[in-house]
Amino acid sequence: MEIDTDGRGQVLAYGIKEPIKKGLTQKATISEVHKQGGVAIIAHPFDIIRGMQEIKMNYKYADGLETLNFGAVCNTKAAKFAKYNGVKVCTAGSDAHTYLLLDSALLQISKKCDTLDEFINILKAGDFVIFRNKNQIWALIVGGLNVFVTRLLWLLGVVKPRTAT
Repeated sequence: MEIDTDGRGQVLAYGIKEPIKKGLTQKATISEVHKQGGVAIIAHPFDIIRGMQEIKMNYKYADGLETLNFGAVCNTKAAKFAKYNGVKVCTAGSDAHTYLLLDSALLQISKKCDTLDEFINILKAGDFVIFRNKNQIWALIVGGLNVFVTRLLWLLGVVKPRTAT
């Protein structure tokens, strides 16, 4: 689940059992993920629009950072921040808002992983490698067009914005 916090910033929640409501503080959102035994990853931490406010204060509460996000342009900054601050769990995501972007960025796991619990343990240990699987420029163009068209349809009243957390 990708959860919107009270300010700019989103938290990826892996392994939770119940949805977590949006609009909590960044620290409270991460705490709610942990209460359910999940893993909390700060999504696209340095993205110009969706990046985490006060990242220097909040990263230490999370289990890791997303340092490769195909919908963001600040991946290098996120990777450098993670390395400088000793963040051990660095994930990747396609941020696919269209099927064309699926599998743009991948986690390669070398261990057997058949259950959610096994995946959560691998994620917590950072026992994986992240890599690009597609050209990011293409992903940014397609993603940007998708966001533009979606917002235009919202403004025209053709579709309603999603309200789920």
